[in-house]
Amino acid sequence: MPCKICEICKTVKDISGQDWRYLDPVGPYVCSADCAFKWVRQSKMKGTALKMAVFLHLERANWEYSPYMRLWFRSRYEKRVAEESRRRGFSVRYEELGFVLSNGNTYTPDFLLRGHCFVEVKGQWGVGAKLKLKRFREEYPDIPLLVMPWTIQGDFD
Repeated sequence: MPCKICEICKTVKDISGQDWRYLDPVGPYVCSADCAFKWVRQSKMKGTALKMAVFLHLERANWEYSPYMRLWFRSRYEKRVAEESRRRGFSVRYEELGFVLSNGNTYTPDFLLRGHCFVEVKGQWGVGAKLKLKRFREEYPDIPLLVMPWTIQGDFD
């Protein structure tokens, strides 16, 4: 069975073949919500990094409302991550900033945890999503981005 090593606690996790396909193929791996937020706290966004982002106002179908955040989210997992981020003291911006890629597409991470990093909450990867993420990492290597895999979703219940 393939395994991944957590970027923070260095725990080796066995990942089933089914779950393996949902992980970020390039970026850091975190094994739990606690490790994810430790990674976020260690990340520092350089002041010039946000100058590369563009403000987006996306019209998207949203299904999960958070009275705590007073926002609609596209998934329950996104809602739970946003709420937990706020509870842990982070300023959360949801799908407001994106990046123009060299092929003309845009990549919009789910959250900006102000001053720290961007966070992408991933369940299933849509068509082309891994390629878009790879292109983003190549074109914007100084932008810290953590993909929270669906394998830690249960930590947010």
